[in-house]
Amino acid sequence: MELYSIDQEKIRSCSEAEIKTVIESFNQATIDPGFYIQMIAGRVLKISFKDGDEVVFTSYGSKTNVIAKINSKSYHLVAPEIAKLLLQTD
Repeated sequence: MELYSIDQEKIRSCSEAEIKTVIESFNQATIDPGFYIQMIAGRVLKISFKDGDEVVFTSYGSKTNVIAKINSKSYHLVAPEIAKLLLQTD
């Protein structure tokens, strides 16, 4: 699990604590049927699996919602902990 900048430059790998938080947040996430601005405004989080699959979370500036791309489908998720991680500037 790695964090990337808006420009797709790798920032760093995630810590075990962050991985646990992201997994818990994803498992508790709900789909938000509302509209969202299709513009990246924070970081990108990529989860790569050994079989080649990938889940990509993208921030659009919301403090509670993210866009998750899974198997070529996009989902507008309410996942505050993931949104918080993507908006950090450390």
